[in-house]
Amino acid sequence: MGIIKYLGFYFLFIILIGFNNSGFAQNPDTKTKTKDKKETETKISPELVSISIRDVGVNLGYYKPVMTDWSDSPVTWIEKGVSYTNKSAFLEANLNSSIGARVEFGIWEHSYYKPITNFGSNSLDYKIMPFTIGFFYNILPDAPITLLAGIGGGVNFVTVKYGVEPTVGIDTYQQIKGQDMIYYLQTECEFPIFDHNFTIGFEAKYMLGNYFQDFEFNKVAMQQKISLNGFAFGIKFKHIL
Repeated sequence: MGIIKYLGFYFLFIILIGFNNSGFAQNPDTKTKTKDKKETETKISPELVSISIRDVGVNLGYYKPVMTDWSDSPVTWIEKGVSYTNKSAFLEANLNSSIGARVEFGIWEHSYYKPITNFGSNSLDYKIMPFTIGFFYNILPDAPITLLAGIGGGVNFVTVKYGVEPTVGIDTYQQIKGQDMIYYLQTECEFPIFDHNFTIGFEAKYMLGNYFQDFEFNKVAMQQKISLNGFAFGIKFKHIL
């Protein structure tokens, strides 16, 4: 996971450097300030450096992380239910005519349990709240539909409720919180509706990340590495500002 983190930071750094370098263009006209020294004037292209809020929107989708690295357990955890609903809200800004940025906050919840012979079961209830910042490029700026490709990263805030649910006796629970980095690659297409004041879009992401969870239960120290890699698909509804 360390390599993925560094690659993510590297790509984001390269994108930011690209924005910085593309925002300035030399003016071919020069003025002589002294006989021995010439100073080249520069100008800032408003199209390249102006930032404007593009839209706000919501996303309702499907996300199924791997979550299979239960290295300390010989028994497979079983899912409770089949819901993988991913919900988020976002704000997008134009950096120039083809490049934009997105700030997004979401929530994903799911539950697992593990039966224990002649005892009952253990349970895991997950709540994952990613906060991400990404950059996207409009591949077809002059087309009637918008086709975007992007990359982003951020922090996953994870809450886990670990429970012991015996057949006889009182259920006991422990809540643990943690966080780690998450990265994604994204493609998206969107179509204008309602006289171009709104758009509806469809996106596909591949999420990259995991986190280590340390906790102690019944005086036994445990650590689990949970993989959050997986595909996410969503329907997005945007209001153009």
